[in-house]
Amino acid sequence: MAARQAMEQAGRYDVLVIDAPGWTDRNTLALARCSTFMVIQTGPNPTYELSATVRLLHGLKAEGVEAWRMGVVLSRFSEDEPIRRQEEELARAYLKEAGYVALDGCLRNSPVYGSALAEGLGLTEISGEEKLLKEANFMMASIEKGVRSA
Repeated sequence: MAARQAMEQAGRYDVLVIDAPGWTDRNTLALARCSTFMVIQTGPNPTYELSATVRLLHGLKAEGVEAWRMGVVLSRFSEDEPIRRQEEELARAYLKEAGYVALDGCLRNSPVYGSALAEGLGLTEISGEEKLLKEANFMMASIEKGVRSA
């Protein structure tokens, strides 16, 4: 669906999910301006992911999009618990220093998630991995909280 078509649909639904490019261009800005709440995912790498996310957030903010309308999701973090905690602390500190806050929760880079997505399932539809399912449900609740507060 093109940006123009998505914007035409915006008033017809309570929630409309649009997967848009992760950079600030004319279409992204138009979608951002008509959005109530945006979910922007980032990974743990400060050089390639976090810095690009902060540039996008700054670009949107410079165009008048309020920070409370942007929910940052931490995604693709290590499966190893101690490493994931370190990555998450670093990412949250990086975002905070830039003036932004990530939503509660953190999604791991798990083959289980990749398989579910390849099968057309959502992260909350995985089976057999209770810990990952709990994390996915927690993240979805965090996104829902952001949407409701917006």
